[in-house]
Amino acid sequence: MKLAALFSGGKDSTASLYKAMQDGHEITHLVTALASNPDSYLFHTSAINMAELASEAMGIPLVKVPIESTFDTGEAEELEEALSKLDIDGITLGGVSSNYQGNIFTGIASKLGLEVVAPFWEKPHEELIDYALDEGFKIIFVSVSADGLDQSWLGRELNRETYEELKKIREKYRIDIGGEGGEYCTLVIDGPIFKKRIKIENSEVSWKGMAGKLIIKKANLSEKVTQ
Repeated sequence: MKLAALFSGGKDSTASLYKAMQDGHEITHLVTALASNPDSYLFHTSAINMAELASEAMGIPLVKVPIESTFDTGEAEELEEALSKLDIDGITLGGVSSNYQGNIFTGIASKLGLEVVAPFWEKPHEELIDYALDEGFKIIFVSVSADGLDQSWLGRELNRETYEELKKIREKYRIDIGGEGGEYCTLVIDGPIFKKRIKIENSEVSWKGMAGKLIIKKANLSEKVTQ
């Protein structure tokens, strides 16, 4: 099927679209919602400005969808309108356990007569993380908002070592290991589908209370490092 990937640039949406490709589907578009509400429950906003570079790195056209509404129903309607204009058979979802997002996105797809491909839906989030790491995706933390996750996590790579640290933090503070409860957000900067890697040239940390974000001010595409 020809699919549009709902894409934030993070590990979940990237791993899911790649798994869909491995399963024989064609990803014709990356669809990125640019929410006007920085605290949107429906769309990710952390490092969303990197979607254009990721699109270029992967060689998949990007459809940017400005979302003017600050209410859930309005946000969904604006995304639905954008998807209705695409020549596709379905969409990919990166969600694992969020019924809130899952119900809204599958509802949109149903209205438009689109199939939904969600390779990791209702599977343990560890399965998605293991898959992403095994496949060679390079992932960094771009926001944190949970006990046990301080400023030092921003910009760090999610690799086997930090994954084990996350597991210990989960045991102590009972966070969602995949960050689906808002504990953290990620950005994929390289991987098997990337023809070039995203190189961050300039960034700064924005921190308030117990939460913070990595603000990426300048980034570009660089040749991949071969080992």
